[in-house]
Order: sequence, then C-alpha cells, then structure tokens
Amino acid sequence: MATPTEIVRRLPADRFVTVLSASPRAFREDLFRKANVKVKGNAFSLASSSKNHVRAEKLHETIVGGLDVGDTLLEELLRNYLYTQRPLLAAALDELGVKHDQGLTDEDLEFVTKLEAERATKLRSKLLAQFDPTDVHLYLDFMNVPSS
Repeated sequence: MATPTEIVRRLPADRFVTVLSASPRAFREDLFRKANVKVKGNAFSLASSSKNHVRAEKLHETIVGGLDVGDTLLEELLRNYLYTQRPLLAAALDELGVKHDQGLTDEDLEFVTKLEAERATKLRSKLLAQFDPTDVHLYLDFMNVPSS
C-alpha cells in the first residue's frame, strides 16, 4: 500500500504542479512554509503565476529529495486534487457498484484494498480507456487498489 508521500514522490513534476494548484491558496502556502520554499521575485515581472510554478516545482523537488511534510498534509493535497476529477471517481464507483453522487460517496470503500486481481485489472483497464493514465494511477494508488 502506497502512502501519500510515496504517491507524491512518484508524480511527474508537471503533474505535481497541477495537483498542488487544486488546493486552496492558504493550504499551498502552508506547504511552502513547511518546506521552506521561497523564490525571489523579479522586480520587472508582473506575472505571479511563473513564480508560483517555480515554487511548486521546488516544493516537489524538496519532497522527492526526502523532506517529510507528513502524510496527513499530502493526503489532503491528493484529496483536493481528486475532488476535481469527479468523472473519474464516478466511473470507478460505477464499475465497483457503489452508490454515489457525481463521484462522491459516504459508503465504506475499504473493500477496494482487497479486490481480486481480475476485478482490479478490469477496473484499471476501464478507467485507463477513458481517463488520463497519470490520474488513473494516482487515484488507484490513493485508494490502495491492488496492482494487477
């Protein structure tokens, strides 16, 4: 079973930037502070987005390099991103036969950690046929669906 830290460390840098941007600003700033990630501003630049992109890349590099900001924070980071991937969540829950409201459910999903190989393979294949492979792998790792 992959921990949130392991999942984040395996993400490509560009996807990490996308995942991070799905979180509220205060949350992102807290992560930057915990990792002591700072980027000097350019007095001639009005664009803050490139500064934020550089900060996000530095944060990812720091986490990949071994900084432990805690699984709790990184779990929240991943949840924030996955919340924006509701069609993927809905398709997975449909395939698993779980009642949901546009990908969100109150059902206990602990059973997915013990899916039979055939069912896990079918779920993975169905999702990969419809969605970005990086997002599919992120979601299945986050949910601790057994690899086939």
